[in-house]
Amino acid sequence: QVGLAPSEGQPARTDDRSSYLLRLQDNSVLLVEEVCRRVSTLADLRTLFEQEHAESLFDWVPVVSQLAEHLGGEEVLELARLFRGDLHRAQVLSLLSARMLALGEREHARSLAQEAMEIPQAFGWDRYYGEGTRLEALGVLVQVDPAHARPLAYDTLLRDLLGGKWYPQNAVRNLDEILPLLTPQVPVREVWSEIEQHVSALFASAPLIDEHTDEL
Repeated sequence: QVGLAPSEGQPARTDDRSSYLLRLQDNSVLLVEEVCRRVSTLADLRTLFEQEHAESLFDWVPVVSQLAEHLGGEEVLELARLFRGDLHRAQVLSLLSARMLALGEREHARSLAQEAMEIPQAFGWDRYYGEGTRLEALGVLVQVDPAHARPLAYDTLLRDLLGGKWYPQNAVRNLDEILPLLTPQVPVREVWSEIEQHVSALFASAPLIDEHTDEL
C-alpha cells in the first residue's frame, strides 16, 4: 500500500471550489488533500466513491492519477468501470490508458484511449483552460498504432475546430503537443513560416512603436 500525497496536477482551471471538495452522503465534506491521504488502495477509493453525495461535484482526477501508478491491469480496468458516467470520465480514461501502456497492455491501452476520444470535450486540446484529454488519449494511441491514430487526430482536430465549441486560438497555444500527434517529423520551419505570415497580416496596419521614443 502506498500513501498518496496531493497531486500537483489539480483539476482543470476553474474558480469553482466545489471540485476540490468531496461531499459525502452524511453531508460531511473532505478536502481533496484529505481524500488523497485516505486513499491508498482501490478499495479505499471505492468506499469513498460510493459514499459520495449525489450533488457532489468532486473532481476525482488527482486521486485517480496518483493511485493508478500503483495498480495492476485488472485493477485499472475495474477503476475504469467504477467511473462510468462520471463527469470527469474522459480524464480518468486518458490517465488509465497511459497506465495500461506503461504496463505493456497495449490493447487495453488502445481501448481505454479510444473510449476517451468518443466523449465530447470542449477543451480537450488545451491544458491551460481544459484538461488536455484529447492530447493524452491520442498520445497513447499514437504510441500503440500511429497509422490509425494520426488520421484520427487530424479528423478530430478539424471536427472540433469547425464545431464552434472551441476557440481556434487555443490550438496555437498547444501546437507543441498537437503537431507531433499529426506527423512523426514536425516541419518546424514551414510551420513557423505560416505563423509568421498570419501574425504579420494581423498587425499589418498597426503602427510600429519605437520604445526609445517618448510617449505623446
